[in-house]
Amino acid sequence: MYKLISTFVLNLFVILPLTAKDSIHLQTFKGESINPYVKDITDLCITVFREYPYCYEGTEEEYRPFIEHYAHSDNGIACLLFENDYPIGVAIGMPLNEMREQYMDPFITARPQENCDELFYLGEFVLLKEYRGRGLGKEMYLELEDLVRENRNVKKMCFCKIDETNSEPTIPENYRSLDGFWEKLGFDQCDDVAMEAYWHDIGQIEASSHKLVYWLKSF
Repeated sequence: MYKLISTFVLNLFVILPLTAKDSIHLQTFKGESINPYVKDITDLCITVFREYPYCYEGTEEEYRPFIEHYAHSDNGIACLLFENDYPIGVAIGMPLNEMREQYMDPFITARPQENCDELFYLGEFVLLKEYRGRGLGKEMYLELEDLVRENRNVKKMCFCKIDETNSEPTIPENYRSLDGFWEKLGFDQCDDVAMEAYWHDIGQIEASSHKLVYWLKSF
């Protein structure tokens, strides 16, 4: 009986950061169950990636196929954060070997010893500005990692983020890099693994090149 009570208290403690905020809650979806939220996730990404350092000026038509790709896989996972019924954040990804070649090639080229079958790719991790600094991002990420770890074939998780040393726009006064956030979660930057991506910066007529550097964590 003591063990059961202890387990209940522990579980209650673990979810307190979200339940204590009343209207804010986390839900997870896999594969086809992601489909009803594709537009919501797309809108979140367009909103957040418009901020520095990405300064991305995208459209739903342009970005939606990237999100739909996760729903096409039984192994796609989305952890969505809601306030009431309104999506405010998402962590979404799938095994790297199911991503497009442009995401696998950097590892194959720079680190042929890495087994892409053992890597999970965290594609999008976004949280609306007004909800940051409250521990919600960490809760969202840890939920995703727990689900990823259920797949015994996956040994590592990776993602790529813009190389901020090459960011041209002026850094906003209150901007805070997420590098420290990822380091505390156990990720290391892979200076030798990077990819090139093209998108329209805010106000640009032509798409320009951006360097994205990979980060990696072993389980």
